[in-house]
Amino acid sequence: MTKTAAEAFPLGTVIYLDIEHMDAIPASMEAYYRAWVQQVLADGRFRPGIYVHKANAQSIYDGVRRAYADAGAGGSAAFWVTSSVGFSIDKQPQDVGFPWASVWQGIYEVTQTWNGASVNIDIDVASTRSPSSP
Repeated sequence: MTKTAAEAFPLGTVIYLDIEHMDAIPASMEAYYRAWVQQVLADGRFRPGIYVHKANAQSIYDGVRRAYADAGAGGSAAFWVTSSVGFSIDKQPQDVGFPWASVWQGIYEVTQTWNGASVNIDIDVASTRSPSSP
């Protein structure tokens, strides 16, 4: 959190932990992400967020909820769920299948041109204009 603060991120910014797809979630991974969430909560300057594949989303959401409860914290982390199945830009994040999803990433590595510059991007839908904003 010290480096994030030094980079002048506003208080309350959501910091996302990237948890890539796993066929099975090892106990060591659960211990890691739960400890990370608790550390962000204990620091208090920023909010935890989780980037997770749809296949692992429910299990990790449940673990994050336990981390919040163990920390005596209310609320929940922000969840950025990735899955291309059924995605379109006219959908809502919750349409990925989880009412707690705040972002749905569904199109990967496409090239678009903006102001004459070609950029490689992923396409997402979000419940807010800036998913990291305080």
